[in-house]
Amino acid sequence: MKKIVIISMVCILFTGILYAKPKPAPNPQVEMAVSNLLQALESDNIGLKNSAMFQLTKLKFQYPDYNMAKVEKVIAKLEKNDNSSIIRINANLVKTIMKENPKESTVFITAPDHREFFNNLYSTLVLSSEQ
Repeated sequence: MKKIVIISMVCILFTGILYAKPKPAPNPQVEMAVSNLLQALESDNIGLKNSAMFQLTKLKFQYPDYNMAKVEKVIAKLEKNDNSSIIRINANLVKTIMKENPKESTVFITAPDHREFFNNLYSTLVLSSEQ
């Protein structure tokens, strides 16, 4: 009886090891996109920064397992130090969205560009505050 229990435990252990999901390898295209978008966030162009934040938010929702810690640091820095108030406001919204789990999020990214995306977020905030 003792041998059967030991053999079954070893079989369960090996089965768990064999069927465990490996960590997904970083996608080189996503890495390159994030790197380029982070460079765009360093620009003085307000439209480029807004667009980069929108694209990074889309990437977060398309690749929920991708580590966005570096992106979140840059966005937090923008939120505190940028000269443009609209960039600081949008950075705050993006930072809040990025903290959410994309699989459980109430935010859906259906907008074709950054202007419509941020306008939809503002509208959602106004409507939720009126209720």
